[in-house]
Amino acid sequence: MNKLPNNHSARKGETTTNQYGSGQAVTKGNGENRVGHHLPLHLPVLSHKRQTGIAFLNFIQHFASVIKTIFSELPQLQKQLNNCQQDLKQAKNWHADLPVPLLDRCWLKLEVLKVAELLCRLPVDASAHAPELVRFQELRNQGHNPDLAERICWDEFTAEACHLALRRYWEAQETPKYLWNLDSYLNLLRCYRSNVEQGNLSMPLLILPRGSDRQLLQCHWL
Repeated sequence: MNKLPNNHSARKGETTTNQYGSGQAVTKGNGENRVGHHLPLHLPVLSHKRQTGIAFLNFIQHFASVIKTIFSELPQLQKQLNNCQQDLKQAKNWHADLPVPLLDRCWLKLEVLKVAELLCRLPVDASAHAPELVRFQELRNQGHNPDLAERICWDEFTAEACHLALRRYWEAQETPKYLWNLDSYLNLLRCYRSNVEQGNLSMPLLILPRGSDRQLLQCHWL
C-alpha cells in the first residue's frame, strides 16, 4: 500500500501514524529521520492528557445537566421517556424490541427506536473493519514488521483491494458521512444487553448533533 505523502513527514518530536494506524516516534537530526528516544517529551503529553481528561469530565457533567433540564421543562418529552423506561422495566430479558430514545435538540423532539431499527435509522461507518485492515493489524500484533505485514496482505487480498480499503478508511476520517462507527454501535449493544441481564435499568439516550456541528452521535445513559 502507498506510504504517507511527504507533507505528512514528522517534525522534531512528532509521532507519525503509518497508513494502517500504527504510530512511530520520529525525530529529525542532521538532515535525516530516525527513530528517536524522546522520554522527556512524554511529560507535557501526559500533562495535556490529564488536562483534557478533566475538561472532558466537566463537559460530561454539564451536558448531563443540560439534558436533565430539557426533559424537566418539556413534559411531553418526559412522558415519552417515562414510557420507554416503563417498557424497559417490563422486559424479562434482552430482545431486539427494547427502546432506544433518540433526541433531536434542534427541534426538541424525541424519536423512540427499537434496538433492531438502529442500523436502518443510523447507519454506521465500518471502514476501519475492512478485512484487509483487520488482517494487517492481526499481523502487526503477531510481531510482523509493517513491510512484511503489508506484503502478506497483498498476497492474500491483492494490492488493489488493500489500497481501496485504505482509501475508504481515510476518506471516512476526513469527510465523515455517518454519525457513529461500528465500534460505538457494538459497544452500545454490549452495554445495554449487559445492563438488562444484570437487572440494571440504565437506558441509552442517543443525541443527534446540531446541524452546524461536526460532532458525532452522543450517547447518554439514563
